[in-house]
Amino acid sequence: MIAFVMKLIQLVPLQLASVLGVVQAIVKLLKEVITSIVNFIFPFTSDNGQFESWVMKIRLIVDKVDGILERVKSFILLKLKLTV
Repeated sequence: MIAFVMKLIQLVPLQLASVLGVVQAIVKLLKEVITSIVNFIFPFTSDNGQFESWVMKIRLIVDKVDGILERVKSFILLKLKLTV
């Protein structure tokens, strides 16, 4: 029974890396949805590019979040001695 519990505990970091991968995919999906909004709405706005600059700032933030998630996931996989 103890061996089984130890195996489960050893799987936690791997599962965490998997969850981070799913979160990363969701973040990238949101970034693409934001880009689509800009591509569809931008031609109809007459705000001298303010809308586009606002969305580009959001994309930059999403890219930073994605980079942080990637580093955490890579760190976990490195500690597990797995390669990406």
